[in-house]
Amino acid sequence: MVVTSVSIASLHVKPDAMSELSDEVLFGMPVDILDETGDFYKIRTFYRYEGFSKKSNFIVPDEQWSAQQKSAAAAPFTDIMAEPDVTAGILAVVPRGGVVGLEQTSGDIEFGWQKVCLPNGLMGYARMRKLMPHYEFPVSSEETAFRETLVQTARTYLGSQYRWGGKTMQGIDCSGLVFMAYLLCGVIIWRDAAIKPEFPIREMDFSEVKPGDLIFFTGHVAMYIGDGEYIHSTGHPSSDGVVINSLNPASPLYREDLPKMIKYCGRYTGF
Repeated sequence: MVVTSVSIASLHVKPDAMSELSDEVLFGMPVDILDETGDFYKIRTFYRYEGFSKKSNFIVPDEQWSAQQKSAAAAPFTDIMAEPDVTAGILAVVPRGGVVGLEQTSGDIEFGWQKVCLPNGLMGYARMRKLMPHYEFPVSSEETAFRETLVQTARTYLGSQYRWGGKTMQGIDCSGLVFMAYLLCGVIIWRDAAIKPEFPIREMDFSEVKPGDLIFFTGHVAMYIGDGEYIHSTGHPSSDGVVINSLNPASPLYREDLPKMIKYCGRYTGF
């Protein structure tokens, strides 16, 4: 196993940096190497997605980092500083969902710094408020609270531009948005706009849809957020990026083309 050592490691369909982007693997995320082709690894992510990425994007993690409790970046991008000081050098920039190790000693509590460890073994400091618990378990065992947190998390990406294969606020696609919302809430779903039986989303009838459920269109996926509205990342010229639209024809947020393309809905089966 190796881990991502850059902010965002592009995952391509072919071993070519100019080939189609299929995904992005974020800082500190582990991957398995399946093969090597020139300057590229063929890798499999911990959420079972496969593709090609440059070898220089990954390192064998330091033993201390491997043994530590992990934390995820909560802000769109979090600077890891060499010292607990805003004027210090920047060791790394971690996008939301990227992973750092937690030192048990807390840096400088008074000024809100947390000491962290990077995959290469370097120690740095991040603002405590820009870190969140690592996504190993659902954020809540209570269904309503879980759904509310899912919707709130998806909303944090509002305004991001659309990027095919993207997964951060630099740019994100439709399945990247719902994948990241669920991941940050402690649940791993399939990264594409489809339901796979190995993952905990099951098909359901649209008449039963609740906030946090997924709406699958032809080649597209969105998250239902309540009151007939859904959040999604779209490349449509009228509303490029992460936006909220409505299924209600009387709403100013109504987008006429998508309701006609609804195939089915999906629900997390953990409750």
